[in-house]
Amino acid sequence: MHRTTPDIERFPAPPSAPPALLPVGAPQWRPGDASDAAVSEQLLAERVIVVSGELDDAAAHRLISRLLLLDAIDRSDISLHVTGSGGTAPAALAVRDVLAHVRSDVATWAIGIVSGAMQVLLTAGTRGKRHALPHARIQLRRPSLGAPGALGGAGRLQDELRAELTALTAADAGRPVADLSTDLDAGRWLTAEEARAYGLVDRVGRDTG
Repeated sequence: MHRTTPDIERFPAPPSAPPALLPVGAPQWRPGDASDAAVSEQLLAERVIVVSGELDDAAAHRLISRLLLLDAIDRSDISLHVTGSGGTAPAALAVRDVLAHVRSDVATWAIGIVSGAMQVLLTAGTRGKRHALPHARIQLRRPSLGAPGALGGAGRLQDELRAELTALTAADAGRPVADLSTDLDAGRWLTAEEARAYGLVDRVGRDTG
């Protein structure tokens, strides 16, 4: 089955980064270059990261590398724009830990459909700086546990990962764990305004309310 590769895969390090931090074979930006990689590089230089598609282990590793790199450069805010509905619980937990670890504030933005692992990242942004664009739709849904056999059939570990992620997301949203768990099981959909009322985001668009 074909799987969409997240756009973050094409993100090279910003021009000011030391050469040793550039991914092997990363395309280099040149003025006037309108390729996707060039646009991505310019966005990264502005401390903007866009993640779309599926958050698997490889995509999480790339995202973590970029968050750590930007945090090492300075402490200005990082803008993380998310859209998509795929991803695994282990990948979401890994990125969420790094979002809590970096010293820079991370402002998150929901674009289009945001579900599962992407919703975890959205809600894990810095409190007060979590946004949904006006026509975004957010679904509460449990991320997958990865490919069959990825956790070695360890049922206890699977249960622990689900419980940890649910508890962390409930804390991020300020909701009771039991209520969130019910909504996750139901796959509840929310509009941008409903997501704000629920606690998944703080603002709709650039609204400061």
